[in-house]
Amino acid sequence: MNIWLVQISEPLPSDNGVERLLRTGIIANILSARKHNLTWFTSTFHHGLKKHRFDKDTTIKINDNYNIRLIHGIGYKRHIGIRRLLDHVLIARKFRRIILLEGLKPDIILASIPTVELGYECVRFGNLNNIPVILDCRDCWPDVFIESFHALIKPLIKMLLYPFFTLAKSTFSGATAVTGITNEFVSWGLGYANRAARQFDKEFYLGYVKKSFSDEELQKADNFWINKGIEGNDFLICFFSSFGKHINLNYVIDTAKKLHNTNIKFVLCGTGDMLKHYQDRVLGMSNVLLPGWVKWPQIYSLMQKSKLGLVPIQSRFDFQLSIPNKPIEYLSAGLPILSSLKGKLESILKEYNCGLTYTEGNSEALFDAIMLLYSNKKLLTKMSQNAIELFNKCFDAEHVYTNFADHLEMIVNTAKKVKRMGNRKNGL
Repeated sequence: MNIWLVQISEPLPSDNGVERLLRTGIIANILSARKHNLTWFTSTFHHGLKKHRFDKDTTIKINDNYNIRLIHGIGYKRHIGIRRLLDHVLIARKFRRIILLEGLKPDIILASIPTVELGYECVRFGNLNNIPVILDCRDCWPDVFIESFHALIKPLIKMLLYPFFTLAKSTFSGATAVTGITNEFVSWGLGYANRAARQFDKEFYLGYVKKSFSDEELQKADNFWINKGIEGNDFLICFFSSFGKHINLNYVIDTAKKLHNTNIKFVLCGTGDMLKHYQDRVLGMSNVLLPGWVKWPQIYSLMQKSKLGLVPIQSRFDFQLSIPNKPIEYLSAGLPILSSLKGKLESILKEYNCGLTYTEGNSEALFDAIMLLYSNKKLLTKMSQNAIELFNKCFDAEHVYTNFADHLEMIVNTAKKVKRMGNRKNGL
């Protein structure tokens, strides 16, 4: 099979090995190992670091059957903003020129949403050339742009962004199938398509790779935390994320102040616009550590030392449809989760009894949840066991993405059969 993957914001296998691969990168490795010819279209711009990898369009050869095509855009500084929209429009237009001029024709295209602009170009090209196109929903674009504004001006913003909503409807309605990181995301995409679910519309959770580290790597990571003041008898609550507006650590710090006479410590890892603010707030506090950005071995080491994983995320509508990466990472280490996020994550934590959901922004509610598990070791142990069970069942990357790869192969085989019958139509 000749497969295109279209995703512009994930880490690449060529990114110096600093970051772990995510959804597209893992699927790419599985498909490549199956000897499919693979092209991953992405951007020269590193979404996480907010800088360009290259200053022009570039192709990277990973192996004999796997290439990465990087398209140069203008880049952006903010997750949500006009410049990011312009960047995505520019990359979509350049993508269209590349595939038309080079006369490339894959057997299937898997395009991530975001971006709708690239998704549209994939669907348009696929329909013109009888190629199945799968849209994989990771985020609710363009809907999330509306959520960033005050309620009073949301109608105006939606009116200004009307072309993007129209583009989303056209994109989803023309796709062969819609997949997503939860069933809720699949339903969101089908809402834009204005149709019911069909055979190949399916959820595939975000998968997490449990990596093994050398003794030397682990020793360095352990020493890193020892040097930061982490001790063996500490009851650690860990957190890993960018410190953006969707994360509220103010009430977490307020909770920590109430626990200063205990051995409970909060280790809040990450960088972002709010880091300096939080650093100022924890001055003089011995039970809150802000180590900044940490590497994968350090994340692994800290999770092994921790008792709980923290998810202080705003219950924005799109987050409520999702099970984010970080809770899954906690589950992989058997960490019960303390979460403020309503919706899908709340439901699955309750169903599997592997965490507690507290009232967002409420330091008293977080305090009570912590003390319940701190004082009840039997419950804490049971939730830890349940967390591992849930991870193995639903979120192990090898299982999730092997099934996803099987799904893509099935769609191609079905499309070929239908084509031989001379009756191919949208949705197969």
